[in-house]
Formats: sequence, structure tokens, C-alpha cells
Amino acid sequence: GRSAVDAQKIVGIAELRPRFTTEPTRDTALGSVIRQDPVADAPIRADRSIDVVIAGVPKVVGLTLAEAEVAINRAHLRVGQTKDQESADQKDSTVVDQFPLAGRPARPLTTVNLTIARTRTFGMPKVVGQPMDVARRLLADSGLTIRDVSMARAEGQPDTVVDQTPEPGSTVRRGDGVALVVGRPITLILVPNFVGHRVDSVSSFAYSQHEEFAKV
Repeated sequence: GRSAVDAQKIVGIAELRPRFTTEPTRDTALGSVIRQDPVADAPIRADRSIDVVIAGVPKVVGLTLAEAEVAINRAHLRVGQTKDQESADQKDSTVVDQFPLAGRPARPLTTVNLTIARTRTFGMPKVVGQPMDVARRLLADSGLTIRDVSMARAEGQPDTVVDQTPEPGSTVRRGDGVALVVGRPITLILVPNFVGHRVDSVSSFAYSQHEEFAKV
């Protein structure tokens, strides 16, 4: 937890030889000692050296821009210039490069420049009318995910997509979610012969059939 300068003074007083390296900081203050080898209070010969690891620039590659800003500010650094880079396989708004690099020594308030992935946009494919297994494959091949599936009564083949959001042709990016409505077939029944029956019996029969139909 001591600063690099304090650590150097201490080992100098003890006539030990420090070897300093840096690595990305997470929670340790920039420029402070993360760890040492040998550990404190361990017996050591006077001609031995001590490996001291100093907290450097945090690693923000792979984080979202918002997460990177938090990590950089927490290390008492500042976000510098940001530039966009088109990417086909990285999630949108993800940091793909940084300068200074992770683990490099830096002074407080040093600016960290970031390169941000921007995924290409494309037209939403049409999956209405496709069986659900085909729709899943088409969406996966496009890099889209299914975020919701609901059922609705519809004519036609069962387990077929009858509606989708976003609509076909809408602008989407890889990783976007799609909501699907899948058709559940309408049950058909044969019309009974009511001729010659009393009205009350007809009404009772029709009601019972409605209740059975509602359960399907």
C-alpha cells in the first residue's frame, strides 16, 4: 500500500536491492505497491533483492465504455480521446484498445485514450412464416438473440413465427434482441346437428364446447 518512492527509501535504508515492475491496478492507488517478494518480516540476506510490484494503468480493454470510465477515474486518471473502430465480432461500445497500455506506469491525472468498437448495422432479417427452429438458426447466424417468445392463436402450421420485433428491414446490430410471436393452431370442431333440439339444450351444448375449446 506504500508509494513506490517510500518503498525505495525503505529498501535503501536496509541496503537491499529493489526490483520494480508494474501491473494493472484494480483497487490499489496508482503508483502504490501492490505486493512484494519476499513478504514483509521474512528473513532475507543483505545481498538479496526484493521484487516490488507497483500499481500501473488499469486494464480497460474488454470493458464497456461506461465501465472503462469508472475504472480510469478510480485510478485517478482521466479519459482522453476516444475513437470508433468498426468491428464485426466485438460487442458495440466495448473498449478494444487503450493508450497508455495496461500496467504502464503513469502519473495521476494522466489521460488514457480509448478505441471503441462499433458494430456494423444491417437490416433485420424476416423470420415471419418460418418454423421456430429455422427462425432460431437464421437469427443466430446474424448474431441476433431471442429475448422473448410468446404464443398466439393463428391459422397455419403450428410452431411457426407469426410476428416479430424489430420488423423486417429495421436497422439492427449484432447482439440485439428479437421478440417473436409463435402461432398456436386454431382447433377445428365439427358443427353439431341442432335441428330438432330444444333451444336450452342447444345453448347448454354450445357453452360446454366453448369451455373445452378455451382449455386447448
